[in-house]
Amino acid sequence: MPVRQVSGAFKYVLTSAGAVSGVPIADRAFTLVCVIKSEPVAAPIAVGTVGLLQMPVCMATADPGILLIQSFTDTSEGSVGVDTTWQILATTHDQPNATPRFHRKEVSAGSWTHANGTSTFVSNSHLADAFQFGMLIGGGGTQHLIATAAVFLRSLSDPEIESMISTRSILDRGPAALWDFNQPTVTMPVLDLTRGGANQTSQQSTVVIYGDDPPGWQFGLAEPSPPPIVHGRGAT
Repeated sequence: MPVRQVSGAFKYVLTSAGAVSGVPIADRAFTLVCVIKSEPVAAPIAVGTVGLLQMPVCMATADPGILLIQSFTDTSEGSVGVDTTWQILATTHDQPNATPRFHRKEVSAGSWTHANGTSTFVSNSHLADAFQFGMLIGGGGTQHLIATAAVFLRSLSDPEIESMISTRSILDRGPAALWDFNQPTVTMPVLDLTRGGANQTSQQSTVVIYGDDPPGWQFGLAEPSPPPIVHGRGAT
């Protein structure tokens, strides 16, 4: 299954804000989710105009955890451990000026880690007008791959975060926007699977990668297949 590589400076997929358009996201509860394989430091998801002084929220990988960044001046970090395996990363934020909570699990192994941030995330009035996936500044290595991402306009609980085992399971939690990055070519746009309109508007120098997708991750919105029914002897 293909995934998208977004390695290097200013290589990204940009979408509209869809149902989140005009929302001052730093002033409310929200959750950001990414399924990624990434070296620190990379920015899996940014909410706001690339620029990025008007960026309301950015969730980035870091060592040893996840950063929640606002305009590169206000940062909260959660030491949940981040490495170069495929992993599910999430940040939850309860209310304005709250301390965010960070969440991480390797896709194919281990258990979830949850940790509160190092500081509060300061409220601001910047309005969401776009989503950007990929590197914002700097260079970095080649291990910046993204499979799936989502944005919620509420703070998910730890059990809700831990229930995310596929794209469909994320949709079932009610995101404001949801994307799979499994398009076979860069000419095929990334679409918001909630149908809320946060669809791709442009992409900059990204690459489709085959043979390195998250192990066991199920893309798309199909319901998981039920286990086969095994009838005992004499059953009809």
